[in-house]
Amino acid sequence: MENVNTQNPVKKIIETHAKYGFVPSKEFYQKVQINSKRWSLLLHGKKPVTVVELKAICLFFNANINEYTS
Repeated sequence: MENVNTQNPVKKIIETHAKYGFVPSKEFYQKVQINSKRWSLLLHGKKPVTVVELKAICLFFNANINEYTS
């Protein structure tokens, strides 16, 4: 799978588009199809986010994916 080439876009999306104190719910994990362990790794920059994951996260937060890809 292709990886996104930016510095932690997941964290940027949360900071920009999520309400303060965002806590992922079961519904969130189901909609983005990312489990809680993978989400934690992505959020903390320990693993690179794939384009498919980034699209799902952007869709959930109603964010423009073009802002987070290079």
